[in-house]
Amino acid sequence: MIKRLADTVKLILIALRYLVARRDSGQTISEFLVSDAVGVRERGAVASALVKLELESLSIHGDRDAPKVTVKQFGYVLQEVNNIGYLQRGKVSMTRDTWSGLLRIYHTLNQADYQELNRLIDKLQNEYFCDDIVPQDAYAQEGEDLIVARLNRNSTGFFVDIGAHHPTRFSNTYKLYERGWRGINIDPLPGGMQAFENLRPKDINLEVAISDNEEPGSLTYYMFDEPAFNSLEERNITDATALGAKLIAEVKVPVMTIESLLGERSGEFEKIDLLTVDVEHHELRILQSFPFHLYKPSNIVVEIKGLDLLKPDCNPVYRCLSEQGYRLRSYLYHSAIFVHDGPAL
Repeated sequence: MIKRLADTVKLILIALRYLVARRDSGQTISEFLVSDAVGVRERGAVASALVKLELESLSIHGDRDAPKVTVKQFGYVLQEVNNIGYLQRGKVSMTRDTWSGLLRIYHTLNQADYQELNRLIDKLQNEYFCDDIVPQDAYAQEGEDLIVARLNRNSTGFFVDIGAHHPTRFSNTYKLYERGWRGINIDPLPGGMQAFENLRPKDINLEVAISDNEEPGSLTYYMFDEPAFNSLEERNITDATALGAKLIAEVKVPVMTIESLLGERSGEFEKIDLLTVDVEHHELRILQSFPFHLYKPSNIVVEIKGLDLLKPDCNPVYRCLSEQGYRLRSYLYHSAIFVHDGPAL
């Protein structure tokens, strides 16, 4: 108790020195951290305390109804956390309370600001807070993970996540990973698997595109300022831009069929309990080429936009899975969850 009190007093004194340095010379947090005022071993705790101090100076930390702050104000705090991450080589001691405060403010910004800051905050969460993920009831965008967890309440299993996007954000499988599930995360985003390696090192993480044909060996991948819209399908550009996303790059990425990929990895799992497919208009091509004669996942989560529940047979993805013995168990805003009553393969 005495040591904790002494550490707290020390942090307060260091914070006061930082405020003086900021006032007198315009010193930033990251500049202050590498000054003689802070020991190398203290940087993590001091960084967390000073970011919290900056948040409170904007009257945004701990406020449920956070006031509007400018991109410049909030961007400064984010950029400083980014700089701190470099100083700490990706290991920042950040309390969940402080990080939740950052995320809360981030989500109060208007849509244009949200897109402007999106890549930076994703980078921070991916790379610098890998030891302190903010717990959530659901990580999936529409709560798909809660339904799958309920369907598999007393078990662990193996998943294949095609179009994994991000290790936690909008993830259909991270909740399962927390519960002891393991699996294969697949996404072609260049450099995207580093975040998976940081946050989900017990999974198999593969940076490759999945399609129904491996020729000619690579496909064009359309990248947006909101990575959730990234796609192999050119027609997705219209949908994404209509929702406010901006196309930022077209790159060539390696491609495999799912049968080839699973064949190469067959020695690393016994059966597939969950298949999740979210690839922005490319789902049907993947499912039609999926080797159901070799693997029969117990549950399948797939994005189907605009499924008519009164006439589901009109949808080709629904028909494809029905022909393989799957029945629709749940339909959310865009995601359908199918189950197969036979044993998983």
